[in-house]
Amino acid sequence: MFKGMGAFCAAPHRSRSGARDHYRRVHGSLAASIKELNCHIKKYVQNYALVIERNDVPGNGRIVGVSEEWFDDPNHMRVLAELPCMHIFQDDQARFVDFKSMIGFVGQDKQLFAGPVTPLFKLLRFVRPRPSISVETFNGFWQDTYAPAVACNAEIQASCVGYVQNRMHDTFPIATDSAVTGVDEFWLDDPERYRQLERALGTIDERLNASRAFAEQLVIATR
Repeated sequence: MFKGMGAFCAAPHRSRSGARDHYRRVHGSLAASIKELNCHIKKYVQNYALVIERNDVPGNGRIVGVSEEWFDDPNHMRVLAELPCMHIFQDDQARFVDFKSMIGFVGQDKQLFAGPVTPLFKLLRFVRPRPSISVETFNGFWQDTYAPAVACNAEIQASCVGYVQNRMHDTFPIATDSAVTGVDEFWLDDPERYRQLERALGTIDERLNASRAFAEQLVIATR
């Protein structure tokens, strides 16, 4: 499955709670009502960000949500962007989204492990390489070394019920934030398990010396 993902903060003229309310109650209904939109999008998901107890997380306490648009074919994204009805959708976004702070990503998902039911909570981590390494080197580490280490870890499997990597794809017809090369997605059945997950990830990061590769954006979100 192909996904477009965007994390956003509240527009300057809106409070975080006001932006979240508009996103949830107005924008979601609008997306569902535009027939042309739904002809091209397989699935539209809204994630509502929670504040987590860390001071070193970029955007923590400011990010309102993360939207996901799912597609069977990446070319549907280009078609969608050119539809006349998109201005209705985008005009409504301007009522609550700070476009300057938006982080976008387009990629293809790779499920490493998952249970039969998607739970209500996720940890979404927008990942990017440090300037000192190339995207190709980073992707090799993240996909071929980091992913199996995480997926096979017993403590991580005990703390979350699914792990998905959303990986950058070379053939996408639209431009996204070039600094973001992927999105880690951890499924949680209880937000309190975030601390256990973070400890397990910290152990893996230390063992693999992941700090040499990662510069990251973290979001914890309800689904």
